Amino acid sequence: MKQKIIWRALFLFGTLSSFISCETEIDRKHYTNYMYTNKTNYKLNIDVYNKFWDENSGFRYVKTSYLLLKNEVLFQEFELLFGDKTGIILEADSVTVSYEGLKKAYFSPVENISSFNITNANNYNFNEISEIHKEYSYVFTMLDYENAEDCEGSCE
Repeated sequence: MKQKIIWRALFLFGTLSSFISCETEIDRKHYTNYMYTNKTNYKLNIDVYNKFWDENSGFRYVKTSYLLLKNEVLFQEFELLFGDKTGIILEADSVTVSYEGLKKAYFSPVENISSFNITNANNYNFNEISEIHKEYSYVFTMLDYENAEDCEGSCE
C-alpha cells in the first residue's frame, strides 16, 4: 500500500511538473514591409505581374498597376504565412517600370541581374525591425531612368 502511495505521488508530481515546464509556442504572423520612393524627375507607372495556376485555363497572369509620382512613396505590406502576394513588387514574377512613356525597364527574378532589378532583394536596403517584422526599401533614382530602355514615347 505504501508503494502505491509513493507511485501516485510521483505520478502526480511528474504530471504537474510537465504542465509547469511546458511552454506553448504559438505561430505568430510575420510581416514584411516594402517601401518604394521615386527620386527621379518623372512619374513612374509600375506594372506587377503574378503568375497563378487556374484549373480551368492553366497558368494565367494577374496584373496590378501603380502610379508613383515624383517624391512619392509606395508602401506595401505582406504577411508571410497567409498573405496574398498579388501586386507585391518584390514577390512578382515580372515587373515593368515606365518613365512617363519615355523609357521602360523590364525585370524578372530570373533575368537581368543588374543592380537596378527591383525583383532582386539584394538591391534593397534591408531593416530588421523585429524577429517577426522586416522592411525592404528601394529608391528609384535618375540612374534607374538612365538604365531603362529608350522607347521614343511609345512605352504606354
